Amino acid sequence: MSVYVVCKYGTGDRPMEAISDRLIITEGEARERGYAELNLRWKVKSIYDFTIPFPDGGHVLRPGLFVRVTCPDLGLLAEDLYIAKITISGDKNGVMMRLVCESYQDWEEGGQATS
Repeated sequence: MSVYVVCKYGTGDRPMEAISDRLIITEGEARERGYAELNLRWKVKSIYDFTIPFPDGGHVLRPGLFVRVTCPDLGLLAEDLYIAKITISGDKNGVMMRLVCESYQDWEEGGQATS
């Protein structure tokens, strides 16, 4: 049985080398290896934590997706951020969504990782 690891962050315009390892035999192991390889290349540049009213279509937001955020108060103008965590809460004033998002350093900024 073969397990293929496809790693894609961002726009996917910077493909990585194929990952091949006899020790990868389950999907969980493949995901862990993929995350490890990506983390060697991508470094977190900034973390943003903000709360917004639950938006129309908010049910489709989930950790692991990228969203385009514009928030002048945070210095963000159409910035693509990775959703790291979502918390939904509500009270008498309505339903709120707390997003913890990350922006990543480009490979060119941080240089290629070596292993």
